[in-house]
Amino acid sequence: MKFSIHHNIKVLSIQIILLILVSVGFYFWKGLPLVILFAMLWIDKSILTHLKIHGEFGIELFSIPVILSGILYGPLFGFFFGFLIYSLIGGLLEMISWFISQPLEVGWPPIIPSPESFIIGLMGLVAGLLSGLPLVVIVLTAVVMRNILAPIWQRLTTDEPIRIAYVLNVVYNVALAIVIGGYLLKITSLGF
Repeated sequence: MKFSIHHNIKVLSIQIILLILVSVGFYFWKGLPLVILFAMLWIDKSILTHLKIHGEFGIELFSIPVILSGILYGPLFGFFFGFLIYSLIGGLLEMISWFISQPLEVGWPPIIPSPESFIIGLMGLVAGLLSGLPLVVIVLTAVVMRNILAPIWQRLTTDEPIRIAYVLNVVYNVALAIVIGGYLLKITSLGF
């Protein structure tokens, strides 16, 4: 079913308004660093999910903010940021999309954390535990761990996973950490 540009603009407008409202709450709760991390997750779940490039090319924008949340706020916060916030964003976007246009294919009931969310939460936990190491080492460790656990989960529940996407995802996230990791650390006041 195709929808007009008007529908897409309406969905995007509501998503942006919700992003702003939640970001204001995060700003008063934990400050600007959490707003930046949340916005990165939101972009991943709204724009990149619609482009449907996650599974094919391993491109995503949720690993770095989950990892940085573990480094910035500690392992437990990193786990819950990845486990709960990731699920809530996906669920909210699914509901917005459902009511206005078409539902996203997320493969799990909205807002309920999935086993994939648990694995993503583990990235934040691992990052928090390794916070004294260089960012590239932390990203490599956390992303490799996720890319080992995720295909195991997918193999148990679905068809054969696309293995090349997992390798590409590790390369992509390490490159992202090398290229913009320093800037993100400065912006979020981590100061390695």
